[in-house]
Amino acid sequence: FWDADADRFTSIGGDFTQSWGKELRASAGTAFELFHYDPITQLENENVQVSYVKLTWKATHDLRLRGSFDFEDGDSRQYSRLGLSARIDF
Repeated sequence: FWDADADRFTSIGGDFTQSWGKELRASAGTAFELFHYDPITQLENENVQVSYVKLTWKATHDLRLRGSFDFEDGDSRQYSRLGLSARIDF
């Protein structure tokens, strides 16, 4: 829970994460934000419910693969995002 009294930035959320060994981890969560600003699109949204799922797999010692899906539902717009990434450590 986070609340900045003077600026009306209130959010509350929860996350559940489960690991299977050191190689695989999954997360699911949700958060409510009274006010949300996206610096990339420069759009504001109010009363936003954000839900997400994430999956991270450590394929090798140096390679991690990650997939995520986010859904944002607010007063002025809905937004979905699918993310896939690979991280190589060297």
